[in-house]
Formats: sequence, C-alpha cells, structure tokens
Amino acid sequence: MSTRTPAAPAASGPALGDPFGDAYRAVLAADGRPGAAHLVYELSDGYVYAEDAAFYLSGPEAWWPVDREAYLRCSGRVLDVGCGAGRQAVHLAARGCEVVGVDPSPGAVEAARARGVRARPGALPDLLLDEPPFDSFLLSGANLGLLGGAAGTRAALRRLAGLARPGARILGTTMITPGGTTRMRVRFGAAASEWSDFHFLPPDGIAEAAAETGWRLADVVHDPGTPWPTYLAELHLEGEA
Repeated sequence: MSTRTPAAPAASGPALGDPFGDAYRAVLAADGRPGAAHLVYELSDGYVYAEDAAFYLSGPEAWWPVDREAYLRCSGRVLDVGCGAGRQAVHLAARGCEVVGVDPSPGAVEAARARGVRARPGALPDLLLDEPPFDSFLLSGANLGLLGGAAGTRAALRRLAGLARPGARILGTTMITPGGTTRMRVRFGAAASEWSDFHFLPPDGIAEAAAETGWRLADVVHDPGTPWPTYLAELHLEGEA
C-alpha cells in the first residue's frame, strides 16, 4: 500500500520510540497473523508506503529470491546483521548453523530472543568485540544499505574482516534504485525513527568499496523480477576460495 504526501522534512531529528520493535511485538502478540501491524516508511520526496510487519516473521517461501539464495549460502558460524525479529536466524539455526543476531532495535532483539535466537543489540561499525570469529555474515532484506555509501561500506568491511575466520563470506542483498540514495524514516503508531540516508550501491560500487578492505566481490546474483531490481553480493576474504 502506498500514497503520496507533501514532502517530509529533510533534517535529522531524534528517534521517538522503537517502531520496528513495537511492530514486531504486535505481530508476536497476534501469533504472527498478517494484518496485525504495519510499518510505515516515509521518504523525503513525499512518498509513503506501508508494509505488513508479519513479513518480518515469514518463512523462506515469502522472501525475495536473492534473500533465499543468501540464506542458503550461509554456513558455519553466522552473524546476522540487522536480524530484526530473527526471520532468517530461526531457519539458519534449524539448518545447524550457529547464529548470532545483532540489531540496533531493542524491541527487535527482544522479539528475536522470544523466537529462540541468540540476539544482542548492536550496529556497525562497533560490532561484537567479545565474540569468536564468524564464517558467514548475512545482510539480507537490503541490509547492504546499512553499510552506508562508499566510505561507510569500506569502513564496515574492514570491521567485518576483523571478525572473520579464514575463508569467511559476506552475503548481502540490496536494490538498484534511481539515484542510489534515499532519505527516509520509519513509523509505527506514535513511534518514529530519525531521518537517515539509506544507500543502494550497485555491484561495481560494492567492488570498488571493497578494495583494500580484505574482501573481494566474488559473485553477484541479479533478480529483475522484484518491484525494484534486487541483487545478492557475495564477498570473500582476499586469497580465499
């Protein structure tokens, strides 16, 4: 569902509450029923759309094809960055992976833990200084955009290299959009996030940002069938297969 409204203010402001966490709690309270809660995304150009929060508790059959592929390529010890309510982490654990989820939303961490996920609060670039290294890093649901633009992505990749075992992989998905950057905030009820920039780097931008970070872009899987074209980027530690 979407509609147009007058342009939203572009200035940053403090977050009011925890919209993602509140929405996930509402869906859990409704036993995952679709329609129980909707997250509202406001873009600075005035575009507004709503998304059923039950999607964030859905199974693989409801995910983007590139997110399913990213999930299937994960192995070993997995760090799920921006884990939300544990949508992928639950299924990764069922496959035998050792999963740690991190998310900046306290409510998301609470919801993930309620579903049996070992989740903790955290956000790039200050992730998990006290954790053993990881084999796979999952950034699904367009979470490659959490890394920022070229400079932010480069810094985040260096940070992830410090958390990686030899042979580690990053499996991240994102969209290809006109302009490559969107300023937006998210709302649920009275709670709203602050206005922030969300970056959509194309594959060549990911490859360029990875230079001299310890990572190289090893594979790209495109899906033009989603409303905006999506892709999976798989990065390997340099010198590793």
